[in-house]
Amino acid sequence: MYAEVIIDVAHSDLDRVFEYKIPEAHASKMLVGARVLVPFGNKRAPVEGYIIAIKNKADFPLEKIKEAIKPLDDTPAIILNLVQLAIWMKKKYHCLLVDGLRVMIPSQMRGQQVHAKKIKFIRLLVTEDKRDDVYRSIRKNANSQRQILDYLFDFPYVSISQIKIKYPYAASNIKSFVEKEWVVIQEETIMREPYHELNDQSLSVFNLTQEQETAVDKICTAFHTGAQPYLLHGVTGSGKTEVYMRSIQYILDRLMSAIVLVPEISLTPQMVERFRNRFGNQVAVLHSRLSSGERFDEWSRIRNGVANVVVGARSAIFAPLSNLGLIIIDEEHEQSYRSDTNPRYDTYEIAQYRCKQENATLLLGSATPSITSYFKAKNNELTILNLLKRVQDRPLPVIEIIDMREELLNGNRSIFSKKLYEQIERCLSADEQIILFINRRGYSTFVSCRECGYVMTCKTCSVSLTYHQSDNIMKCHYCNMTYSIPLQCPECKSRYIKYFGTGTQKVEDEVKKLFSNARIIRMDNDTTNSKKDAHLHLLQEFKQKKANILIGTQMIAKGLDFPNVTLVGVITADTMLNIPDYRSAEKTFQLITQVAGRTGRDKKLGKVIVQTYTPNHYSIMMAAKYDYLGFYEKEIANRYNGQYPPYVRLLKILVYGENEKNVEKDCIQLQNNLNDYIRSKTNWIELIPFCHSSQAPLNKIKCNYRWHILIKIRETTLADTIIDELYLYMGNYKIFNSSILIEVNPNNML
Repeated sequence: MYAEVIIDVAHSDLDRVFEYKIPEAHASKMLVGARVLVPFGNKRAPVEGYIIAIKNKADFPLEKIKEAIKPLDDTPAIILNLVQLAIWMKKKYHCLLVDGLRVMIPSQMRGQQVHAKKIKFIRLLVTEDKRDDVYRSIRKNANSQRQILDYLFDFPYVSISQIKIKYPYAASNIKSFVEKEWVVIQEETIMREPYHELNDQSLSVFNLTQEQETAVDKICTAFHTGAQPYLLHGVTGSGKTEVYMRSIQYILDRLMSAIVLVPEISLTPQMVERFRNRFGNQVAVLHSRLSSGERFDEWSRIRNGVANVVVGARSAIFAPLSNLGLIIIDEEHEQSYRSDTNPRYDTYEIAQYRCKQENATLLLGSATPSITSYFKAKNNELTILNLLKRVQDRPLPVIEIIDMREELLNGNRSIFSKKLYEQIERCLSADEQIILFINRRGYSTFVSCRECGYVMTCKTCSVSLTYHQSDNIMKCHYCNMTYSIPLQCPECKSRYIKYFGTGTQKVEDEVKKLFSNARIIRMDNDTTNSKKDAHLHLLQEFKQKKANILIGTQMIAKGLDFPNVTLVGVITADTMLNIPDYRSAEKTFQLITQVAGRTGRDKKLGKVIVQTYTPNHYSIMMAAKYDYLGFYEKEIANRYNGQYPPYVRLLKILVYGENEKNVEKDCIQLQNNLNDYIRSKTNWIELIPFCHSSQAPLNKIKCNYRWHILIKIRETTLADTIIDELYLYMGNYKIFNSSILIEVNPNNML
């Protein structure tokens, strides 16, 4: 038998199969999907690889085919369906096959960096009726042996490490006990369980509303009819999670499995808590913040069929579940479902492929569906399920827009409008909780000289530095470089250095000054990256009412459910509108609607204060009325007029390098050559209305200058073919002075 192996080295020259003979001794374990150790080239040390096919006949002369050394696992690490998925990803996303295979397993498995956790236990073999005989055989002065035996008779099966903590001198005595056959040492595999402290038994099962019941019935029917994907459009607080859980219960009853994806790691603990409360040990969790041991153990539970429900962030889409019945993408509108590192995949497309391949149902859920998803629903590519009412007919919170320009005219220079200040005061007096949302971390968004206007910028990136008061430093949020605060302006030597703009730290500081009785939790990248499970601990503290104000960035804007929150304040609603991105209005509408949904989720009414300098922008006005359909009609018309997705595919070719003139020259030359190539394809001219180069909005990041070419390709049956051919053209195109990065419908337009 012969194996086709992909070597675990990410290099385009090695992106092909290599044949190896399968040794008879390992034939039962060297199957498709197995990780193997093989000799390769002139390297002395063997390398790791993945078997993607087995065949009976070799394609090369037998004397040239080396023999594989051994398998690295007892069972294939990658199930057959995921091997096929990796092959599809190579073609779809123009990545290396090894990049697709690598995402299917915990990264620490490569290079044998992580293993199952095994602990040695000592088991007492002596029965109680033989106890006196054992004690008589011990020397009279061997008190330590008697102490340890006393302990073992009380605890006849205990870890050796636990005994050594209690009796540091135990090692030699245990060795003696083993020789005398009084005890035996056994090794046991211990599972490292993330979020083991979560166990809220107060979570209840509610009676379904009529809308929920209709949605569940249609989803369950799809398991038998193979219906197209569903879009669950439910207002915040309408019970989408309960629909998810009822649907999952239906497929578990039929011995199938499910994947539930959430966009933010901060949402995972709450979702895990709900699902474990309902489904117990069948639930596994996967995301990048787990320790390497936790991730390996959770992955192993899934691979071995112990866990049938997987909850996690984007990478959980590759969970090695057998008999997959349902994939749920919660908050489907979030851009975090698109990977911006190799392989650059779209989670929705991966889910769609897995569902088609494994005959499973795909369910997307959101209170604010992406424009693209709703467009697909309008064109019958998705089936809409509506949840238009909150559970128990609770009203949606009232959203009030505050024009901050008028606040300035009235002499209010605080970051809080008069209305928001009064509402915070009222909530604190009533012992109610508050969420304050601002989509910028740090204290000030930039540091400037008041004399000449010079703005402190990063030396390696063309961005202003953010002031972080807690550390008294300026930080670049693109390369993470830090700088000390200058005593004088680098440009004019003035000492009038001023901090401008507002971030989460400044909001926290202002709250402390204005409200002495406020107990504050701040959630942003600065507070949640400091230690493991920081998200969980901060949210648990807020849930337990150890704080009455939660200040945070977009990680607190969705999914969270705290019954005592009655006020949400959006400090600055204009942040996203000022970004040069065709989706800026969509993101603004989504963020306001989502964060508004964090309040009024129980019996108490909710209130939302949205502060803005552009109160008449349609995204803000329609968010205040929860008018998704009105916003969609306005936004889809703008997309059509500007020819943006979903009417076109947007291909972005980023040209970057350390020499600014070379980057500009290379990008313009590439654009000219691309236009010539497009014109040479007679049937492409009408399908590609735009191909233009320009300096990127962020023209320098990490010492690299950046230009980009944007190509619009009309959404037709030929779009995939055109993109494939453009990738092929770029693969053969040589730029000697700069580097190239290609993305389709990129997350980041900067």
